[in-house]
Amino acid sequence: MRGKGVVVAQNCRAAEVGAAVLRRGGNAIDAAVATGMAIGAVEPWMSGIGGVGFMTIWSAKEGRAWTVDYGPVSAAKLDPATYKIVGPGPANPFAWPDILEERNEVGYHSIAVPGMVAGLAKALERFGTMKWKDVLAPGVELAQRGMQLDWYMQVMLAQGARNLSKFPASRAAYLCDDGRVPMIDWQANTRYLKLGNLGETMRRLAEGGPREFYEGSLARDIAADLQAGGSAISTDDLASYEAHVLDPLSFEHNGVTVNVAGGLTAGPTLRRAIELAGSTTRGKGAPDAAFFTAFAEGMHKAYDERLKTLGDKPTDTCTTHFCAADSEGNMVALTQTLMSLFGSGVMLPKTGITMNNGMLWFDPEPNRPNSIAPAKKPLCNICPVIVARDGKAWFCIGASGGRRIVPAVAQ
Repeated sequence: MRGKGVVVAQNCRAAEVGAAVLRRGGNAIDAAVATGMAIGAVEPWMSGIGGVGFMTIWSAKEGRAWTVDYGPVSAAKLDPATYKIVGPGPANPFAWPDILEERNEVGYHSIAVPGMVAGLAKALERFGTMKWKDVLAPGVELAQRGMQLDWYMQVMLAQGARNLSKFPASRAAYLCDDGRVPMIDWQANTRYLKLGNLGETMRRLAEGGPREFYEGSLARDIAADLQAGGSAISTDDLASYEAHVLDPLSFEHNGVTVNVAGGLTAGPTLRRAIELAGSTTRGKGAPDAAFFTAFAEGMHKAYDERLKTLGDKPTDTCTTHFCAADSEGNMVALTQTLMSLFGSGVMLPKTGITMNNGMLWFDPEPNRPNSIAPAKKPLCNICPVIVARDGKAWFCIGASGGRRIVPAVAQ
């Protein structure tokens, strides 16, 4: 690795934010946090501060991996009866039954407590070297400038227009007055879309610190907008949210150590799929028919086990992926998401935050491990991986794509 390190993201503007942090002397964690906090202004259909996520970190100083869990959780006063099944489905990414008014997929009822700010702050505090305000500065600048329109963003806006048009703040920020998708003119002149009050919100967050999002005046503005729209999320839900630094799920495969987020992520399913595929997938050379057969059978069995057995226990207190690495040997694999395209479709009027639809991760059918319940975490498909060899981080990998994440990462 030459220079200070590298940041890889789908959006070049977001990656440049992280690369600039590395050039200023920050480490991989500083760069990943800066990228994560900035990306909502350039890729708001995928992730942002209204979202959730997980990351796997390799600490070169400690010679080991860690996981940061900032996944979704439902409101403490949520009523499962709100999500009444009205049809067989499967008109959603997970083939769940149809829910009344698409309440688990679109609008205020679909929103879970957002953990992204808490998670990135926890990572920065535990593993970073820079100050919160300095790491957020590029994201503040991008949010205040607005989203630069290009052809790909036009495609995303066109796909999300149906849901965005249902909510006044979303419609005003992302669409034209007549509901059409904003276009670049024929001369391709630069055009920016102002993302509501997101620029001011990012400034408040940088100045007030991460707990401003959960306990300060910003938290009160967020909760007020949520409850005005019918969400069960309250100031108490925001104040009680915590991100956690945990041991990763680690397992050996073909002479290397695979470190991945565990618990309710896709990490256990990844391990199980590789385990079930067995030695057939460990050969050298190009994959053959036996490889793909073993892989497909292992993946099928692993996912069947996942959906039947995994879920949050009452006793327990898809998506942007990017990676960062520095010259000291630190490495970050980070996956964060609003869940669906533009999440819930809701932009909060007071803050300009586009909110997740994390309730879609729950199984609407009652009495199952992953069924909807208050103050509960759902199964997530997130799978950030760092592979270590000879006691050092070798490479990191992850993906976006919902249930396609695990087979993509496994291959």
